[in-house]
Amino acid sequence: MKSRNEICEEIESEVGERIVVLRHDVDNIYGIYRPGFRQKIVKPINYALLALMTLSVKLRYLIPFYENHIQELLDVESKYGAKASYFFRVITLPRHSLLRKLIAEGHEIGYHSDRNSSFHQWFGDLKTLERELNVHIHGFTKHGHSLVRDGGIVEEDLLINYASKAKLLYFAQGEGHEDWNLPKKIKNVWIFGHHITLKKASIENVRKYLERCIPLILIHPEDIFIKGERAKLEYVLANRKGISVINLIRIINKISGEESYPRQ
Repeated sequence: MKSRNEICEEIESEVGERIVVLRHDVDNIYGIYRPGFRQKIVKPINYALLALMTLSVKLRYLIPFYENHIQELLDVESKYGAKASYFFRVITLPRHSLLRKLIAEGHEIGYHSDRNSSFHQWFGDLKTLERELNVHIHGFTKHGHSLVRDGGIVEEDLLINYASKAKLLYFAQGEGHEDWNLPKKIKNVWIFGHHITLKKASIENVRKYLERCIPLILIHPEDIFIKGERAKLEYVLANRKGISVINLIRIINKISGEESYPRQ
């Protein structure tokens, strides 16, 4: 069995440079942190529309300026040739024009679960995303507390069971295992041990975190409008090659000689 250091070196060799795994949880339909008076208007409209969209996901096509915050983030990543995993809630799923752009630029589409009280509810939303977007989803993250829906606390064992039952490849939450340098497989599901949220981390902490073998960084698309966050993200992308979660797993499987199992 290969050591942690050997795997880290082989990952770097496979990519050609040191990496950072980029996770984007799409919680909102607008960039709610835009500066000035506009934020005071946009923020309540954002949450009001999210509440309405629980009734019909089709309403997203009627909303002006929907997804502009995602476009801003895509522009930054395109500048550095970075790839990322974009995790959508049912009520924030993208228009097909943006979906095509995400896929064409090599990004991954994932599931951001916000209803986790039962497997039936959780799995139903996963299938809704796949049906509406016509994509195959490999993994998920869990939504936290919200004015519209409450993702609840992270019950890792429960969510691992959900992922295993649905035959997802990974759960990229990244909490509670700071000592893990590499993801671990539990019940045939890749589990990440840690992540940092960019807007909650100082630039000093970001620098330190990037020294890990596989740093996993969460950037919500709306955070791009917070003063200083774009510069922090550009620092990350200038110093590490941004890759998606699924591409990391494919590299690890290739190095270890494992094959990912297909979903039914």
